[in-house]
Amino acid sequence: MMFFVRTFPVLALSAAALHAQTTIEPEPDPTDENRYYRLVTYPVPDELKLEASGVAAMPDGKLAVAIRKGEVWMLDNPLEESEKPIDYRWKLFASGLHEPIGLTLHDGALYTAQRSEITRLEDGDGDGVADAYLTAAKGWGVTGNYHEYAFGPVFDKAGNLWLTLNQSMGKGQEVAGPYQDDFRWRGWSMMKPADGGPLRPMSAGLRSPQGIATNHLGDVFATDQQGNWWGTNPLIHLR
Repeated sequence: MMFFVRTFPVLALSAAALHAQTTIEPEPDPTDENRYYRLVTYPVPDELKLEASGVAAMPDGKLAVAIRKGEVWMLDNPLEESEKPIDYRWKLFASGLHEPIGLTLHDGALYTAQRSEITRLEDGDGDGVADAYLTAAKGWGVTGNYHEYAFGPVFDKAGNLWLTLNQSMGKGQEVAGPYQDDFRWRGWSMMKPADGGPLRPMSAGLRSPQGIATNHLGDVFATDQQGNWWGTNPLIHLR
């Protein structure tokens, strides 16, 4: 009897755990997604091959869209709901960029991260096409390795510009060797002070920090990608 009394709670607990593991939760209702986010599909012209890599809302209601092949487009009427492509007008704003990933509106101009620099795009004459491509920040290594993306920028509460840099995959020995200047600051977050001072390295140990953003207080965060020394995808507070 004593044996039965001592083991019964364990058996009961095991049975309860098994029941909990086998309970099937109901499938979520896809129609509920509009309670949280409204999804709108925009028709695009045949000549525009979208690999969207950045978006920014413009003061005039347009939506700026960067694409990885090196262009920034403007979309009119992004809040319209129509299935007619004619109701959505796309216009090329900037071209010739090197894999821009990220797009931010700041002080009346668009900023994007090319592989080798942060570029400020200005439309001085107001014709809807960028006529000035200005270097806002540069100073990190670029070798042509496929993995050497730059992400951003974002601006913190003090107006400082932040970006993140991918590691050069498969280049560990070279990064630490005589060619290390060619790979400098790979895997770092970088900050360009608002007062125009030199670019500063801020935090190391990143792998592929392709998500960078600020919260409502202006604090800077990045998401990294699982692989190598990361066992999962972390959210990192950059300082």
